[in-house]
Amino acid sequence: MDEQLPEDFYDLRELVVRLEEKLAARDIALSLANDTLKAWQANSNEWRGALSDNNRRFATSDEVKAMLEKEQAKREALEDKLDALEKSRAAVEGKSSGFNASWGIALALGGFVLLALEVYAALRR
Repeated sequence: MDEQLPEDFYDLRELVVRLEEKLAARDIALSLANDTLKAWQANSNEWRGALSDNNRRFATSDEVKAMLEKEQAKREALEDKLDALEKSRAAVEGKSSGFNASWGIALALGGFVLLALEVYAALRR
């Protein structure tokens, strides 16, 4: 029966077989491409989630500004305390040096009085 069919029929039949092979290859390629796309989308969603988590952990510019202002206020308070301590120290050192100078003058006067008494006693002899 095949012998009675025209030669064009065999060419058409061969074309149909080739077309079916190409369609099967296309289906396989589409399946692989879909699998690859799904894997890429899953990775992309995971990456997006990781970035979103990181962004939630970062401080906003308003938060950083508030923290810096708070730290600046603490620093200024410490500088004020340091200035007060330095002034207090200078005042204490001033009093201490004045007190030491007074003792020095008192001892010198005491020594002068003792010397005068020695001279007086020596002259009376």
